[in-house]
Amino acid sequence: MEEQNDNSSEQKHGHSYWGFVLWPAALLLLYVLSFAPVNWLFGGGPPAVRTIYAPLLWTYKNVAPFRTVFDMYMGLWDRHW
Repeated sequence: MEEQNDNSSEQKHGHSYWGFVLWPAALLLLYVLSFAPVNWLFGGGPPAVRTIYAPLLWTYKNVAPFRTVFDMYMGLWDRHW
């Protein structure tokens, strides 16, 4: 006796498009927020660190609203605990 394949009982799960939006946004935020601790640890950093953060430094120099917010964030890391 042949078994019938009943596909109607199986649920097909589609991938959420939010994952395609949230993961890159989270990685970008992590990249930006990691600059202050890296700068604090390496004090300006070796050339490899400066190369990794070159796009962020370019944005800092050329986008005024970003500069203001980023200066406030960097100020948090300048304080001594």
